Amino acid sequence: MDIFACGDVIITDLALIVIAPSPTKARAIRVGAAMAGGVVGSMLVRISSSPGSGGLLNLFLGDPVPPLAHMKRVTTCWPSEVPEELAGLHGWPRISLTRPLTFCPRAVIGAVRLSWTGQMTIRILDIGPDVDARVNFWQVSKAKSHLRRAGYRLE
Repeated sequence: MDIFACGDVIITDLALIVIAPSPTKARAIRVGAAMAGGVVGSMLVRISSSPGSGGLLNLFLGDPVPPLAHMKRVTTCWPSEVPEELAGLHGWPRISLTRPLTFCPRAVIGAVRLSWTGQMTIRILDIGPDVDARVNFWQVSKAKSHLRRAGYRLE
């Protein structure tokens, strides 16, 4: 299986994996939202700091994380819960244990949009909101190449 890590995204043949921002980056987002003020700022602060909800994340706390080939829905887990089939691969990146991962299996991905600035939007079919992530801007062309090679539809 081919793995390509670029920014906060890991591209594989069977799923796109989004790495949550580091706690420092999340704290900076909360501070920026608070400084923005208004309705939007207060809403972002409330969402990103609500206890037990994982903030903007919905951690998968039910059954064990299934193997990648058997994932049928978007699944979020801690790095320690990553299926061994991925964690044991040579190209798997080292990820801080405090940064949850969101798995978007191929079965639920309609298309992927990747701008030249590195903003990635993963369009989820019929079941929920799109997933946004960041790719390092200097890796955008390589990321698009890996997405095409893995068979994802690019917008």
